[in-house]
Amino acid sequence: MNIRIIILAVYCLSELISYSQTDDNMDLKTGETNRYSLYTEVYIINPSKHDFGYPSINYERYFCCVPGLSIKIGASSDFNTHFALPFSLNYLTHQISVHHLEIGMGAVLSLNELNDKYYNTVNAFAIFLPIMYRYQKQNGILFRAGFNTYFGQSSFITPSLSVGYNF
Repeated sequence: MNIRIIILAVYCLSELISYSQTDDNMDLKTGETNRYSLYTEVYIINPSKHDFGYPSINYERYFCCVPGLSIKIGASSDFNTHFALPFSLNYLTHQISVHHLEIGMGAVLSLNELNDKYYNTVNAFAIFLPIMYRYQKQNGILFRAGFNTYFGQSSFITPSLSVGYNF
């Protein structure tokens, strides 16, 4: 009986994996973009007292079940004493165009160096709401420009620019 359950579980898992690995790189006629983006984001003004807003490198993954919905995770640092992890859930409008409005909601965890070897615990946390114009072709370069509104230990709005690649 245990063997049957194991075989059934392996079969179901293999079906799930084979379904999730389908190639859905569709063109603009279908209304879907490619599934991955990699880009760098730079804040034009950094008014934060809590070290948010250093340049970041971001990886974005689109969900196949909801066109335009994506999750983003990034890493940001001043290469000295600060390290931050921004992550967000974003939505792109107008899936049949190269011009998009991007709206989202995310959070940033900020760490500062305690001594030469270790980072202390999270010393700052903020929720942010990005509102961006996004130019994105099916395969190739992407460009983002807009504003991020931060709410946390201090609240502020900062403009940002991003350049990256969609694949």
